[in-house]
Amino acid sequence: MGYQTSVHKEKEEKQKIHPVWRAIGCVMIVIIPVIAFTGALLFLEYNGENHLITWPSEFAAPGNDAFLYIKIGLTFAFSLILYIIFMVFTFVANAALGPSRYGPQDVPQARYRGKDYKR
Repeated sequence: MGYQTSVHKEKEEKQKIHPVWRAIGCVMIVIIPVIAFTGALLFLEYNGENHLITWPSEFAAPGNDAFLYIKIGLTFAFSLILYIIFMVFTFVANAALGPSRYGPQDVPQARYRGKDYKR
């Protein structure tokens, strides 16, 4: 029993996230929406020149900026796309460069499934 608890504590210590990765995550939470907002502004400017999408009049916001709701929606959509791209990149990088799934003391999974049960 004592051996299992000491091994369990070692695994918990190994699974802690390094502070550098936490800092990178905090920076990405701030930077990605800024990049997405800039992308939304560039997209609206490009759309104004080339007329790719015609915006319905219901999307017009009251006040000085008629494209406010469109900017918010495009920022949200671009943020979501950027988060997905970085997430996929992180998963691929961890799968290729990360540590193996099993350690040297892990037992391979049993392939025996048992007999079919008949009544």
